[in-house]
Amino acid sequence: MPANFLSRSERHALTHFPALVSETDLVRYFKLSNRDFEQLAPLRGSHNRFGFALALCTIRYLASVLMIFCQRLNLSFTTLLISYS
Repeated sequence: MPANFLSRSERHALTHFPALVSETDLVRYFKLSNRDFEQLAPLRGSHNRFGFALALCTIRYLASVLMIFCQRLNLSFTTLLISYS
């Protein structure tokens, strides 16, 4: 794959959180639902619950960036995700 497949700004978006996250994005990607809390409940220790919640929210946020890359490669993000899991 060519070294310039991703632009500098796309590489940055994939590897860094923006300096400011809008309130809309905070609610959309980082608000935990009742189902999320059900998944957290059986985990032992507050540090484990925190880590799992952080990973869950981070994956949600970065998935929006990954979907852009899938579109660029003419791949179905949903199909890839289902196949991977």
